[in-house]
Amino acid sequence: MAVLGSKLCSRSLLAHIFLLGVACGVGVASEAEDDPFVREMLPFFAKYCTDCHSEDYAESGVDLSIVTTLPEAQKHPARWNQVRGMIELGAMPPADHDPLPTADERLAMARRLDELVNRVDCGTNPGPGRVTMRRLNRVEYDNTIRDLLHVEFKPSEIVGLPSDDVGNGFDNQGEVLGVSPLLMEKYLNAAAAITERAIVFDRQPLRDQRVGGESLKIGAQVTQKFWMADGEYELFFRADFGKEHVREKAEVEFLVDGKVVGTTLVGRKLREHTMTFQSEAGRRTVGMRFSLDPLGPKPEDWRHWVWIDYFGIRGPKNGLPAYPASHSKLIIATPGDGLSTREAATRVFENFLPRAYRRAVEPIEVQRLVDLVVATVEQGESYERGIALGVQAALASPHFLFRVETTGVADPSIASIDSSGIESVGNYELASRLSYFLGATMPDDELLRAAGDGRLADEKELQQQVARLLAKPDADTLVTRFVAQWLGLTALEQLSPSPEEFPLWNTKLASALQEETFRLCRWVLEEDRSLLDLFDADFTFINPRLAELYGVEFNGQDPHQLFVEGPGQPTNRERRARRPTRGADYQHENEWIRVPAMPGRRGVMTHGSVLAI
Repeated sequence: MAVLGSKLCSRSLLAHIFLLGVACGVGVASEAEDDPFVREMLPFFAKYCTDCHSEDYAESGVDLSIVTTLPEAQKHPARWNQVRGMIELGAMPPADHDPLPTADERLAMARRLDELVNRVDCGTNPGPGRVTMRRLNRVEYDNTIRDLLHVEFKPSEIVGLPSDDVGNGFDNQGEVLGVSPLLMEKYLNAAAAITERAIVFDRQPLRDQRVGGESLKIGAQVTQKFWMADGEYELFFRADFGKEHVREKAEVEFLVDGKVVGTTLVGRKLREHTMTFQSEAGRRTVGMRFSLDPLGPKPEDWRHWVWIDYFGIRGPKNGLPAYPASHSKLIIATPGDGLSTREAATRVFENFLPRAYRRAVEPIEVQRLVDLVVATVEQGESYERGIALGVQAALASPHFLFRVETTGVADPSIASIDSSGIESVGNYELASRLSYFLGATMPDDELLRAAGDGRLADEKELQQQVARLLAKPDADTLVTRFVAQWLGLTALEQLSPSPEEFPLWNTKLASALQEETFRLCRWVLEEDRSLLDLFDADFTFINPRLAELYGVEFNGQDPHQLFVEGPGQPTNRERRARRPTRGADYQHENEWIRVPAMPGRRGVMTHGSVLAI
């Protein structure tokens, strides 16, 4: 614990975690004469223990004579902690043994055994243990598919991937992430579902794209992003206002990339409204906003809502529809203009496969998938269908589903195995460890380039990569997943305390309590603060809901002044009487401010989230 006395900066610590992991993986066992286990432990065992715990007389199956060096003892810490406990408690050697160690001898030996077996000194390069091949868990799988194929759906939800087992509270423990026949079948189904959505086999349906709508209160909007080509498009939606109860018409604005490009009036009859606009190639955000209520602003009254059945785009008027990024960034070459099917497919998979496998690949690995494409086309199927089958094969490969760490020419960055039989972590493996730890997703192109160039073994480069990855939106996963599982905050979703004892409790309060803890952890990372600040921070973050819970003001206002009044909302009298407020809403619900810690509270261990658990 002495290291906690110094400032542990979060970013530098994250980088050092990986450097120490590499450093600990290279070393040679100490010579016997320099082995503290030989010098200090074995004489004690010979004097007090091996009469009953040796090869010929191993009582309870405990044979202390078979371990003769510290590295051997460190391979079985559980057994030696059991031995340490028996010595410390005075249970062994038994009271009738002659001779018996003194109480001071017992205590000194127990402490020394604890130091030798449980404390890892990377300066001595002990054996790091074996590495279990880690299967991607559900979150990592979804995120990897998202970043690999540029899609926005979650395949785990589409095919119903089963929940991951948990080890020591975490769902990314390699030892518990097995693959059953049922799960393998799910992965095959997921691969087919992914390619059906990511690859465009027929371009014509892209001329008319639509999504479901929703009910809009005054001032609300609904939007969707679409890939468009240069040309004239039609923006359309089907809606009504007030249904049969009103005759007046509401004003609705057409939006393109957040700008108003037109307006229309929506009445009680459900019908389609359209307008045309010129688009530039790229991803455009279109939608509509309920801008004017002829009946007056009464957002809680459903008769004042515009109900949008669906909306979307048609076009372009002249020319071909644009491919989505999932298609255009995957199929970077097609047969034609002197390019054969084999040559085009080779270009596709030379680009795709290193990203899918997260390492350099062998030519034979590419050619296997190219042969599959060629055979598919020769059987009369389209080139796109052939590419889809090749992608499915890659997504069902252990090299994609697992984070494989193995020596081979596919990764020239891996160092040779040293004389102790310990292999250092290669650059590609290090890139995957870093990316999945910080963002629960595959390494991005820049990180893969750094791995391919062998630069990740340099501490300065590693520090820079950590800082860069922490600045990405994906890094929030480190907070929301690691912290939530470390502190057990996911259990908040299942809590259901007595409404009479805890009238403020509801799902929104549970989410707010989680967010308070997440925000403090984000602050420690973003400000590169000492990890000790997690436990003794003299401030916290609150929104109006937490202000009421903690009994403090929010921006100088009593939280009761921020209650949203209207149908279905508790009255102020009910709230002040602390009756159940499960339906209560607040103004500025999503606004968070930093405030001094309340009396008796300091750091995450006094947060309401942790105390509730």
